[in-house]
Amino acid sequence: EKYHIRRYGFHGTSHRYVSKRVCEFLGVSPIGKKIIICHLGNGSSMSAVVDGKCVDTSMGLTPLEGVVMGTRSGSCDPAVVQFIANNDHMTVNEVLTMMNKQSGLLAISGISNDARDIRTRASEGDERCLLAFDMFAYKAMQQAGSMIASMAGVDTITFTAGIGENDWSIRKAFCDCFEWLGVRIDNNKNREAVGNGPQVISAAGSAVTVMVIPTDEEYMIAHDVERLTKNN
Repeated sequence: EKYHIRRYGFHGTSHRYVSKRVCEFLGVSPIGKKIIICHLGNGSSMSAVVDGKCVDTSMGLTPLEGVVMGTRSGSCDPAVVQFIANNDHMTVNEVLTMMNKQSGLLAISGISNDARDIRTRASEGDERCLLAFDMFAYKAMQQAGSMIASMAGVDTITFTAGIGENDWSIRKAFCDCFEWLGVRIDNNKNREAVGNGPQVISAAGSAVTVMVIPTDEEYMIAHDVERLTKNN
């Protein structure tokens, strides 16, 4: 209460656009629908949306919390900050700078925070790059699992942003973890869902609809400006 510490969450404009676009594309009402949105990129966040409203988000007071990202560590035991500071004679600010700017995919792969560079090296058998993608997909799956539990189910899983829209292998690794939930993707549709607008990539008979929707934060901002201008 004193410092107004809250789970503010980030990428809200993207999550709002995508949750709206999902229902428009499928021709359904948001009421009664449970949606997981995976905004996966250099900065990654996930949200759980029920009845068109966000009920859970992976990011907290700052964008550091949540899944592994390009240069951010994602969630970890808070005591790690103290442990590193004490052992490496660093200040708390220095440790947090490291966790924000020198960690994540960059630190795990040892080469880059750019998923394209890591994918290239992973395809050549680089073990650290393979580990980076495995950890990225696993942490995203963990986060989604907790959100599905918080909503008591899920109707649609949607991928967006740089990695979410363009890396079919991450989408497949993520969805394969939810086969027990009846999630099935069409491998051909998944591979082809790049640069073609909103796409359904789940297979016929999948218990959960899986989609790829390019985000458009600029449109959402312009829409809000128009709405606010008219209201005033």
